[in-house]
Amino acid sequence: MAKTKVKLPVAAAMAAPKANDNEPSHAAASGGEGATSESKSGETVPGLRVVSRPDQFRRAGITFTSNAVDIKLSDLTPEQVEAIRGERNLVVLDCLIED
Repeated sequence: MAKTKVKLPVAAAMAAPKANDNEPSHAAASGGEGATSESKSGETVPGLRVVSRPDQFRRAGITFTSNAVDIKLSDLTPEQVEAIRGERNLVVLDCLIED
């Protein structure tokens, strides 16, 4: 039986990211811009939840897909935040991420 890939509407993808979707698809070694959801302290920090409208889209040095990704604001430069927020091919929501 062949697997069928089902693309969720953007709203559904924003609501329920999978466990592995918390890391941007760029290398964390290139500036430490990755975010994780593992928490030892239970504290939260401000972040962005981002979904690409096309299947894949690159902005601010990060490749986004149709799966939601959470990125801590502290892992981004002000220029990256501005570029991501201003991109109409990305759906961007403010969120809290466990630190």
